[in-house]
This record gives sequence, structure tokens and C-alpha cells, in this order.
Amino acid sequence: DRVAGSGIMVSGGSLEYELPYEDPDQFPDLPDLDADGGAQLTAGPLKEMIRRTTFACASETARFTMTGVHWGLEADGTARLVATDGRRLAMSSGSVSGVKANAQAIIPSKAMHALERNLLDDEEEIRVVLRPSEALFRTGRSVLSTRLVEGRFPDYKAVIPKREKIVARVPIQAGALFSAVRQAAIMVDDETRKLILNFNPGKLSLQAAHGTGGKSRVEIPIEFQGPAISIAFNPQYLLDMLKQLAADAPLEVDLIDGNHPALFRLGDGFQYLVMPLS
Repeated sequence: DRVAGSGIMVSGGSLEYELPYEDPDQFPDLPDLDADGGAQLTAGPLKEMIRRTTFACASETARFTMTGVHWGLEADGTARLVATDGRRLAMSSGSVSGVKANAQAIIPSKAMHALERNLLDDEEEIRVVLRPSEALFRTGRSVLSTRLVEGRFPDYKAVIPKREKIVARVPIQAGALFSAVRQAAIMVDDETRKLILNFNPGKLSLQAAHGTGGKSRVEIPIEFQGPAISIAFNPQYLLDMLKQLAADAPLEVDLIDGNHPALFRLGDGFQYLVMPLS
């Protein structure tokens, strides 16, 4: 290998390549975390928070501010990650230390995936610094620096249903619901993508119809004695969420009616809001 006038020459046997190069002095300086202190989160819970939110980011560039995950670090020790594409919203909360003043930022989804891949030791403390135009993350093996997504993130708190408006709260195991949705979704129409969930006392039935291609109906028992409610979803939005959870995770589904969003909750640490189909 040698440096030529216009590039780096790489040769071996009968092969020869010339690769362009840049002046290494022009490479950006490595970020300095020590000057900022930073907040600390434990890698295991942080990795879980990333997995439970990043899948809900928007992929369309027209929804630019939704292509990242909103980070909120609060002085009371709460870290909150939120992602939405306008049709669904995922929010996961955990503990954070070292936050002197509330801070927020929108982290690109690609940076979130890169951070997740570097969280190898669940017990490791991860340092986080949110600056006006960039975010820094330090793990035991790497430092990740990323520019922020610019713009205003949607007011996610405004779309979460108020407790007094909830008509029905249905407990259901994540694994049982995942299996039922996957089985019933086989007959979902390619155009409408509609899967109807009928909540009735003692049972949940899931129905789909594929034009002239057939129909499906799957029933599972539930501990529910409230009013009957029917609501339709794109089944993929349910599966995307359910596969991030353990099979025995005790979900609760908050319902108003078939025309308002449904809220899936796992304790106080995870909420998933899904818009219904008409």
C-alpha cells in the first residue's frame, strides 16, 4: 500500500485499486463528555426503553420531527422516551440520575439503533449529555455522538386519554394477544388492513375478512365484565408492539369506544397508543 498524488494505492498480485482520501486534520474533534458531567442510566433498562419505542418512529421524511425518538430527562429522576408516526405512539419510562435541570432532545432513529447495539453489559452505567445541537452517549466501549433532529415534537401528553374518559379497562397477557392477532391477521384484506377486536364479557374475539379470499375468527378468554366494545386496528401496529414484550407481560387495554384511540399499558413504565381504523 502507498499514498499516490490523488489517492491511496492498494495492490496485491494482479489487483490494484486507487482510493480517494481526505486530509485527516479535517476530521472533527472527538466530543468531550467530561466538561458536561452528564446523566447516568443503566444499560439494561435503557436498552429495553429503546426497543419499546424506536419501532414507532416515522419513516416518511415529510414527518421529519417524527423520524427520531424524543428524550426527556427530568430532575426528579425520570427518563422518558417517546416515538410516534402519527398513527401510533410508544412511550417508555425509567430511572435516571445526575440530571440537574430538565432536558429534552429528539435523537435520530439510526443513532438509537447504534446505541442499542453498543449496550452489551446490562449492569453498565451509560453517560448521556444532551446539548443544543447534539447528543453524546458513552458506554464502556465507545462514545456515540449524533446531531439532533430539528423541529418541534408533537405534544404527546395531549393525546393520552384522560383516566375519567376510560369506559373499559381490560387485563390481558401479551403473549396470548400476540398469538391471537397473528392467527387472525392471516385473513386481513390487503387494502383495508382491518382487524376487528370485539371485547365482550369473558372473551375477546378477533375477526378479519379478505374479500372473496375467506374470513378468520379467533377467540381468547379475558377477565372482563364491562360493556361490549368493537374496535378495528391495523394488526401490524399491534404485532410491532407485542413482540417487544415478554409473553407473560400483564397488559391492560384502556378503551373509550370504537372511534377513539386505545391505550395499551404495562405498569407505569410503558404506554402504547393506537389509532383505530374506521
